[in-house]
Amino acid sequence: MTSGAGPRIGRRALLQAGVGGLVLVALDGCGSSGGASDGDTTTDTTADGLSVPLTFLGDQPVDVPVRLPLALADGEGALLSDPPASIAVAVGLVGATLGTPISIDRHDDGIPGAYYPLTTSFDQAGSWRIVVDALGTSAELTIEALPATQLPAVPAAGDPMVSVTTPTTEDHRGVEPICTAEPICRLHDTSLDVALTEGRPVVVLVSTPRYCQVTICGPVLDLLLEQADARADQARFVHLEVYRDGADLQLAPAIEALGLTYEPALFVVGADGVVRDRLDLTYDRRELDTTLARTLG
Repeated sequence: MTSGAGPRIGRRALLQAGVGGLVLVALDGCGSSGGASDGDTTTDTTADGLSVPLTFLGDQPVDVPVRLPLALADGEGALLSDPPASIAVAVGLVGATLGTPISIDRHDDGIPGAYYPLTTSFDQAGSWRIVVDALGTSAELTIEALPATQLPAVPAAGDPMVSVTTPTTEDHRGVEPICTAEPICRLHDTSLDVALTEGRPVVVLVSTPRYCQVTICGPVLDLLLEQADARADQARFVHLEVYRDGADLQLAPAIEALGLTYEPALFVVGADGVVRDRLDLTYDRRELDTTLARTLG
C-alpha cells in the first residue's frame, strides 16, 4: 500500500503552522502549488485559548493507517511552553458522530518541541475533524482524506523501498554538501541502493540540518546517530540530505525518487527491502527506539 503525505508545494513555498521546534515544512521545488493555503484544510481552529496547529501536510490517504504528530498551541498559535502529559483525541467525519476518544502521551525526549503521535485511518474520502481535549477545554482542526492515487507516492509500510543511488563520502554524485550536520555525520558510507542488497535492515533518514526552516531536523539526526551506535550490528543506517545544491535549493535526485514533499522523514526497511515503518516530520528518542525495536528487536 502506498500513501502520500500531502499536496505538492510550489517552489520555495514554506507552510508553517505553529512556532518553535514543531512546524510543518514543505520542501522547495516540489511541483505545483497546493495545500493548506487552498482553503481545503483548517490550519488553526481555536477554542477557549487552545488551538491545534497544522503540524503535518493537510491531505491524508483513505484506508491507510497514518501517523499524525499533533501539537498544542494557545489561542494565538504559539506552542504551549508547558504542554500536558497527555491529551484525549477523537476523530470523525464532518457532520457525523465523533469516534471514541483515545489518550495520547506527550513525546519530547531529546527534541525541542512536544508532540502527540495520533495513529488513525480515514475510511472514506471527505473532510474529517480531529478534536483534542486538554487542559479543561477543546480545540480541533479539519483535514481532507483523499484516494491515495491523488497524493504523492511516498513509500509506506508494506511497500518496497525505492532503490536509488545516493551520495557517499567517496562519491558525492553531484550533491554538495552531502551532509550539512556539524560535524558531518558518519551515515554516508554506503549508497542506499547498495545498502538494500546487504540482506539486513536499513534505516534511512531524510533531513537537512543546515537548511531546515525549523529546529527539528538536526535533533532527529542526533537521535538517529545514538541508535546507529547502539544498533550498528543490527542494521545499516543512512542519512540523506534534501538538496543537490544548498545554494539553489535544488532537490537531490534521491528525494525526488522517494516522492517526498516534506522533511524530515525516517524509513525503517526490513532485510527483504520492504518498508516496515515510517516516521514523518518529527520523532523523539522514545518513539524512535520503539519504532526501531519493532523491526530490529
